[in-house]
Amino acid sequence: TNSGYRAVYSYNSSSNTYDVILASNPSGAAVLFYAGRNNTVSLSTMAGSPAFNASDSDSNTVTGSYLWSAAFFAAQFDTTADNNAIRLSTMASGAGGYAALYITNSSSNAVSGSYVFNSAGPGAHLTNGASSNTIASSYISAPANYGVVINVNAGGNAISLSTVSGGTGSPALQMSDVASNTVTSSYLGGAGGNAASLDTNARGNVISQSTLTATGAGSIALYVNASSNTVTGSWLLSLAGHAVAVQSGNYNVISLSTMIAGSTGYRALQMDDSDRNMVTSSYLQNAGGHGVFLQTGSDDNTISFSTMVSGGAGYAALYANSSDSNTVTGSLITNPAGYGAYLDAGADRNTITLSTMSSDSAGNAALYITANSSNAIWSSYVQGSTAAYVVGSTGTVIGGSVLVATNTAGAALAWESGVNL
Repeated sequence: TNSGYRAVYSYNSSSNTYDVILASNPSGAAVLFYAGRNNTVSLSTMAGSPAFNASDSDSNTVTGSYLWSAAFFAAQFDTTADNNAIRLSTMASGAGGYAALYITNSSSNAVSGSYVFNSAGPGAHLTNGASSNTIASSYISAPANYGVVINVNAGGNAISLSTVSGGTGSPALQMSDVASNTVTSSYLGGAGGNAASLDTNARGNVISQSTLTATGAGSIALYVNASSNTVTGSWLLSLAGHAVAVQSGNYNVISLSTMIAGSTGYRALQMDDSDRNMVTSSYLQNAGGHGVFLQTGSDDNTISFSTMVSGGAGYAALYANSSDSNTVTGSLITNPAGYGAYLDAGADRNTITLSTMSSDSAGNAALYITANSSNAIWSSYVQGSTAAYVVGSTGTVIGGSVLVATNTAGAALAWESGVNL
């Protein structure tokens, strides 16, 4: 019961086995392996602060056990505790300032087939150079905090075949100042926070074959404030926020993915001050508002072989303002109730090629270009009540394209206010 002692303390010891034990210490660690190797705990209950701690200890295993801490980490790996494993176990904590699973400065540890829960703090936290650790086939839940936090130079870690759930206002997955972590075949979601947030200096991370769902007002399925990350083969859904929001993020790639938003004030994909990002072979839809929204200096981005859909009256499947030199190729851009593509003020030198733009709305053009310069439409098909409408813009080029007006009061090509085509 003393903070300076442990119910089980293994120092510089190897190949010991602890089966069906109850280890309890409300004031300190229940089980501590220090500088030990190849020890095993199975079918046991550990309760303490932390319940289980491996420090500078390698290749130890916990199986089929329950680890509980009311005020600290349930499981803690620190100080080069490497190649350890927790399998088919439950790690639970009630501590607001501590994670149920905590890995720091340790590598190649594996958690599999386990349940990780924290009623007040984060579910799992990998930090301070934690590398090549894996979480597989597990369920991580933190109803009041982050589901998983990966930060401070933690790299090469992997989450697979798992469910990660965060709490209100907190992402299910939060990454910052890390590189080369992967999430595969997993579900990320929660009650009110972002599904995943890739924040400052999160680079080279990959999310693949996963589902990211945000349900709270203003919450985002994927928020990116970082560069050179990849999302592929994934489903990203936000019921009341952006499906994907990229803010001051560059060189990110989204491929073979579906992005769906369902609110008029949000977008399937929004970019702010973000350059040289790429979306390819993807589907982007917002039934109530803009599908894709590029603004405030989002330049040199590419969308290819993708479908952009809006269903909002007066909104656009593709909207750009104050964003230059972006390219759309081989894509479908459609809104039955509004604009197909809308290039607004200050959206200059953008190119749409080998694409189809369409609208069924009597009051909205399939392609609307206003108050900008040097935009180009090449080898494309444009169909709407008025197919293309150019207003107050200079240097617009439409070449090798088919423009079809579907309304007797419309025009295949209309222009006004000092246009230089």
